[in-house]
Amino acid sequence: MNLLLQFAIANGSCMHLINSTRHRRLVFSVWIIGVLLLYQCQPAARFHHLRNPDETEKRHTLHELARSWQGTPYSYGGSSRNGIDCSALVQSVYQSAFGIKLPRTARAQMQKGRMVRMPWLRTGDLLFFENTFRSGVDHVGIYLGNNKFLHATSSRGVMIDALNDYYRNHLYRIVRYLSPSR
Repeated sequence: MNLLLQFAIANGSCMHLINSTRHRRLVFSVWIIGVLLLYQCQPAARFHHLRNPDETEKRHTLHELARSWQGTPYSYGGSSRNGIDCSALVQSVYQSAFGIKLPRTARAQMQKGRMVRMPWLRTGDLLFFENTFRSGVDHVGIYLGNNKFLHATSSRGVMIDALNDYYRNHLYRIVRYLSPSR
């Protein structure tokens, strides 16, 4: 009884005292789990007013590369300025802008990185689309900010497009490779 801890839990009008070691551990464990879950659920977007200065630089770098690739024709399996497909474009831009070597195919790119939800979409995140020209995940692009993304289309080549209803309806997953410091 020398280290007896009394923890009061208010429940409506009655007060319960927890004084056994077993109950203290249980309450403490539940409290820790609750705090950790709440911490994990806090979106980084909530602190959007505390802009990371790297975000502006990242956006600028991506926009420069996007403009330099615009108009490049689409070529399935291509990986050069003479013709490129969507996953090779993403791979090339990431290598040039951030020194990050991504896998070659959209499916392999999707399986790595960290999945994020639409409300936390940030510049540099990869957008994976399904059922745009064949069944399953078949297209990838890079989010540039301001509802725009870079991608290589089979009909119009490399372009910057709005993330409109068509693309939102086919959006399958968002994956983040960049840490906040990049």
